[in-house]
Amino acid sequence: MEDPFQQEDVVSRIGHQMAKAGVDGRPRNFALFYEAYAGDNEKLRFHLEMLDTKPTQEKLDELNRLYGTDAQLGNEMEAAHARIEQALCEIMELLSREQGSLERYLQLLDSTTAGIDGKEVGQEALVKIASILAKATSATVRQSQESRQIVTARSDELREVRRELEIYKNLAETDHLTQLWNTRAFSRSLGRIYKEDRLRLMSSLVILDIDRFKDVNDRHGHLVGDKVLQVVARIMKSKCGPHVSVFRVGGEEFALIVEGGSDASTEKFVEGIRKAIEQHSFGEPVPGLAITISAGICKAVDASHSDDLYAKADSALYASKTQGRNRVSTYPLPDKAPQRKNWILYQEG
Repeated sequence: MEDPFQQEDVVSRIGHQMAKAGVDGRPRNFALFYEAYAGDNEKLRFHLEMLDTKPTQEKLDELNRLYGTDAQLGNEMEAAHARIEQALCEIMELLSREQGSLERYLQLLDSTTAGIDGKEVGQEALVKIASILAKATSATVRQSQESRQIVTARSDELREVRRELEIYKNLAETDHLTQLWNTRAFSRSLGRIYKEDRLRLMSSLVILDIDRFKDVNDRHGHLVGDKVLQVVARIMKSKCGPHVSVFRVGGEEFALIVEGGSDASTEKFVEGIRKAIEQHSFGEPVPGLAITISAGICKAVDASHSDDLYAKADSALYASKTQGRNRVSTYPLPDKAPQRKNWILYQEG
């Protein structure tokens, strides 16, 4: 997977095409243009160029369904599942044949033993019996070896397909612009918290929002805005260890699911991210550009379910915004803050 921070020329080219077409800089639109111009999808590029200037989002979404990464990933995952099904069917058929062959061999041994048990058998008959058993044994061993080789090959193929499916899953749950986990992954991870007691007791949700991001887009354009999103994502990712999952859940909104750590350590950790972004020089896209973020924290034990957890973390974020921005607030708040949105809105069909 290409690192977007090393692909500025590609981002610039795609941003130019989107601006030229009058297309809003939403992540799914970026992914669509990326597929057309960086993925060399000539058919998709033709359809994009045939659209009127400033096409409706409905038309863009229709193209995304037809040609976008979701459709492509769906086809690839379907093909991978078909390969798994075929390999499993072959293995089951092979094992069935192997079992039948072994049963016939055992029946031959049983009948031979019963035929000579307690009887006088001449040397010529013994030689013939030995020859028959030797051939049967050789054939059984040979078939067993062949079956083992086929099963080994199919097992290797299944492991490879499994790796492919893991890649497809990661692509489906990755935000194209920032390479963070996307809203689909966020919805799944957030819902899992209240299914495990350990996660409910040890987890916190953090919602972070870039302050006055609309002003950045309005004054400097979506290309600069995209670069800011990428840099902010990179800073967050660099500050997070293995027990923190980082998501982009909206245009300029991010989320962290933190496992473990005390209340004080979580607040200190989020404050460190806030300071790192405040102190970072964004002079590369625009000289003198300053970016800050606001954040809200809520512990999972302070909420009754995922929807409630998101609403309370969002209330804490809103408190940070109304108290001057560029700060971190933690639920419960001194004064009740309004609940503005519901995390279910981020679920993808």
